[in-house]
Amino acid sequence: MCTLSLIRTSDGGCRIAFNRDELRVRAPGEPPSIRDRRGLRVVAPRDPDGGGTWIAVNDRGIAAAVLNGNRPPEGRRGLPGGASRGVIVEAAAAEATLDAALDALSLAAEPVRRPFRAFLTDGRDVVVAAFDPGHRSEAVVIDRRDWDGRPMMLGSSGIGDHLVEGPRRAHFEQSVVVERDEGDDSRLVAAQSRFHDSTIPLRDHIAVRMNRPEARTVSRSVVEIDRMAAVARFHHEDLEEDGSSTPSSMTTIVLPLAGRPA
Repeated sequence: MCTLSLIRTSDGGCRIAFNRDELRVRAPGEPPSIRDRRGLRVVAPRDPDGGGTWIAVNDRGIAAAVLNGNRPPEGRRGLPGGASRGVIVEAAAAEATLDAALDALSLAAEPVRRPFRAFLTDGRDVVVAAFDPGHRSEAVVIDRRDWDGRPMMLGSSGIGDHLVEGPRRAHFEQSVVVERDEGDDSRLVAAQSRFHDSTIPLRDHIAVRMNRPEARTVSRSVVEIDRMAAVARFHHEDLEEDGSSTPSSMTTIVLPLAGRPA
C-alpha cells in the first residue's frame, strides 16, 4: 500500500518520493537514521512491527524500496508466516553495486511469504523486480534498463493494485511527466511533490495520499542522489490525518557518497 515516483534532476542525479500507506493498527514507523551495513553506511527508517524498512539509500548511491503486491483475490498466492518484506530492502542497501543489490534482494526474498515489487536504482539504471512466493521461489526481474530520465511511478494498494495503478498513473502523466520537457528542475520537483500530496474528492481510497477507514498515508520519504555534490539526501516526514506535518515530525539526513563506481 504505497506510491513511489522517480524523476531525474539536472545534476545528473535523481529524486525518489515514496508515500507509505499503512493500516491504522500498525505502530508508527521509526524515523530514518544512519546504520552500518557490511561496511557501507545506510540511511533508512524502520518498521517496528515487522522489522526492516520500506526505503533506503547507501553511501554508494544505491537506493532500494519495496511495495506490496496485491493482485485480484483470485490471483493472490501469499503464504502464512515468513519474514517481513522490509528485510529485502535492508539486504539490497547493504551492497555497493546494483548487480550485487539485486542478488542480495533475491536471496533475502526466499523466507518472505507475501508478494511484493522491489525497486532499485543507482540514478542511472533502474530495476523493478517482482516476487510471488506462491508462484516462484526467487525474485523475477521484470524491468531493468539504462534509465532515460523519463519520470516513472509504481503504486500498490491493499484493495488491489489494479484498482489504483491506472488512476494514479494517469494523474502522474498529466501532472509530472508533462513537466519533464520544460527543463526546469524546480517545476519538476514541485510537480512531483504535489503529486504525492494529491487526493481525489470522494475517492480518497485510491488517491496518492490515500485515506480509508482501515488505512491511510502515514509518511512520506524523499531520497535525492546528487552526483555533483556527491551526497545522498534523505528527507522524511510523518503525516497527520489531513496530510500535514510538523517540524518535530521531519528528519533530514545528508549522507556523503564514497567509492562511487566511475
